Amino acid sequence: MVNTPQRLLSYDDILNQEIAVARTTQNRLRGASENVPKLFNTLFHLTYFFGSKPNKESPEGYYHQYCWYVYYHLPYTSRACFILWTCGYYLEASQLLRNILETLVKMRYLKNHTDQIEAVWLNKKFGKSRITIKTMFEEVIPGYYDIEYGQLLSGFVHGSSASLLFKLELIAPNNAKVDQGVVYKENYSSYVLNQLIVYVLGCLNFFPVAFPDGFSALTEPIKKEWQSSVDWCLDCVDSHKKEHPKSIRWYQKLESFCVQIIC
Repeated sequence: MVNTPQRLLSYDDILNQEIAVARTTQNRLRGASENVPKLFNTLFHLTYFFGSKPNKESPEGYYHQYCWYVYYHLPYTSRACFILWTCGYYLEASQLLRNILETLVKMRYLKNHTDQIEAVWLNKKFGKSRITIKTMFEEVIPGYYDIEYGQLLSGFVHGSSASLLFKLELIAPNNAKVDQGVVYKENYSSYVLNQLIVYVLGCLNFFPVAFPDGFSALTEPIKKEWQSSVDWCLDCVDSHKKEHPKSIRWYQKLESFCVQIIC
């Protein structure tokens, strides 16, 4: 016999839970709730400054097109991740974090391997083999693939046991508590938020490299907006390090990849 709960969870319950979680998120993390949208504003404004287009048939032209594709979609993907985060969809938000991180890795890698752009973009063979995402990770951010990307972010997408992390709490070895609906959880909220901020920071810092002509053409207000966004992200990184010293080791892996300004 199946034990049926007295009241079944409904779609309306989920809608109400989303509102409640969003309210809690905004109250508990007010600074992020107010300032992260400003990052998206900057990302949208940057899409008007891609600079002159190189010859489409040249490696530089293909690279410009690929980076254009990434930065065009970035504000939308980041915004979608933010919406999910606000409402307590931490697993689903993490799946979008994977996309943001992966495209940033590819841009960084292809900057030094423009001859491989078509193979990476269209998933074709380069020579006798395909270029794996792990190969790209190990070059631009050594050691980050195996745990942070491979086991966690990829695990969230592909439905491994890691995907249970946000919804299941082990009470005893053979007993677990499963959330009914969406629930605000401070630690998982911070997990998503810290990654979103640092990956967006990496994209902001890489824009002058991907589009040097476009960056030089930024109007003074947009340049100030870009700098303000970068500074706010760096302040968040410093604050997180001070509040949670264990995070320093994670940031050290990302230092040259996301945190430092490349230009």
